[in-house]
Amino acid sequence: MISGIMMLVAFAIDSMLPAMPYMAAGLGVAEEFRIQLVITAFMIGFGIAQFFAGIASDTLGRRGLMLFSLFGFGVTSLAAALAPSFELLLLARAAQGVCAAGARVLVTSVVRDKFSGRPMAQIMSLAHMIFMAAPILAPLMGQAVLEVGPWRWIFAVLALLGFLVWAWVVARLEESLPVEQRSAFSPQQLVQNAKQVVTDRQSVGYTLANTLVTVGLMGFLVSVQPAFAVTFKRPDLLPLGFGIMATGMAIASLASAALVMRLGMRLIGHSAIIFFTLIAGIHAAVVLLGHESLWTFIILQTIMMIGFSLSVGNFGAMAMERMGSVAGMASSLQGSFSTLVGAVLGSVIGALFDGTTGPLYVGIFVTSLLAILVIFVTEGGQLFVARNAPDVGS
Repeated sequence: MISGIMMLVAFAIDSMLPAMPYMAAGLGVAEEFRIQLVITAFMIGFGIAQFFAGIASDTLGRRGLMLFSLFGFGVTSLAAALAPSFELLLLARAAQGVCAAGARVLVTSVVRDKFSGRPMAQIMSLAHMIFMAAPILAPLMGQAVLEVGPWRWIFAVLALLGFLVWAWVVARLEESLPVEQRSAFSPQQLVQNAKQVVTDRQSVGYTLANTLVTVGLMGFLVSVQPAFAVTFKRPDLLPLGFGIMATGMAIASLASAALVMRLGMRLIGHSAIIFFTLIAGIHAAVVLLGHESLWTFIILQTIMMIGFSLSVGNFGAMAMERMGSVAGMASSLQGSFSTLVGAVLGSVIGALFDGTTGPLYVGIFVTSLLAILVIFVTEGGQLFVARNAPDVGS
């Protein structure tokens, strides 16, 4: 169920990729970079709403807000399917992102209500392993819909998925935050909870590191369709290529779930971000030296996805490690910051597209180097905590 809820977000982003040229033609969008706003609008709504969803759930509970968010996802997906103009499509997409954010933040809070530390990292890694089927299936779903109908039908399929997951939650999800454990709603309590999140060194450090890695992922998401269509002139291979890349993330999530209880979040996460940065640097060099091809793009990006998945899963768990008493607030602030900054800066990287993948991989290399620096400072200059050492921040 956790994976299914998380998959809605991936489907709402990745199923759009094969359809973007058709959306542009159907809605009269002449400038190629503007159609990328279909993804950016969703991510901005997703980022803003995360700030409120978790905070509200600390007072109101998780289940009711989860149901409201999932039903809203279905409704706003239908609104996007019926949007008569590009501007109204962007508005519907932003609203869709708002509803998706509620579900995504709340599912993290539900997991944190029940687990912490390495068990939480293991649960989230297992969920991510199943969730990684979405980036593989979503572009294929989008392409399949385009074979039988217009691009608007993709949003109709998203609405159906939203309502199905809503029905599943109605039937199976119990409230994870008892009434006696909920926070009183008051400005003073909100400020106190927020202060706990933003003054904790581990929470801030790993949230910032996650944000910097997310910038690279968002840059990739807004650049991948132009890369296949313009750089390599093979838009027909986008679903297959994207699926291969996402397979690397699925493999990494499975490996993390299997190893995190023995090796710990830090050893895996720190090794992964260094690996991710190294491959990003190699990929940037390949492009700048003029040796990039469709297959170097797919293969190196697939390898990078392994490092990405191992990084963000463990960084997210470490950011939440000390936030048990304010899990909703922490999930809101951490998720909102990472998503908003990631979406904005990732779109900047996407806007630098010059017909090659050079700006993308130079941008990813720089942001991942900064992530390593942030982690180094957060841990007081100590990386790679020894095996079986407790996962306690500096």
